[in-house]
Parts: sequence; C-alpha cells; structure tokens
Amino acid sequence: MEALDPGPDKGAIQSHVRLLEPELPVFVNIDGFHSGVGCVNSWGALPLPEYQLPFGDYQFLYRIEAIAPN
Repeated sequence: MEALDPGPDKGAIQSHVRLLEPELPVFVNIDGFHSGVGCVNSWGALPLPEYQLPFGDYQFLYRIEAIAPN
C-alpha cells in the first residue's frame, strides 16, 4: 500500500504506476462501494449528490475461484 500511496511525499512513484517494483506477497483490496469517483473541482468538494453514497448498512458478496491454465 505504501508504494501506491506514499503519504505526504507524493512523487513520481504514485503518478507513474508503471514504475513500481514488483513485490511479494501480492494483496488484492476489494471495495464494495464508493461514494463518487471524484468531485467538481478535484480539491476537496464532495461528489455531486447523484454520485454520493447515502449513509447506511451495506453488504456485498464476492467469490474468488481458481482457473485452470490453458
């Protein structure tokens, strides 16, 4: 996670994901819901009302399956 978001030191490593060095282990973060994907000015304004996620209890399910190699 630190490689993707180095905190206050936001440099080239975050803006150019292709420059990341491969690391082990690999982690997958699965998000069920997002409250908007941006905002009007990209600098702190909330997403437009039609893209906001109202407060509430949400649930989601997912399944991970192994696939056979070709």
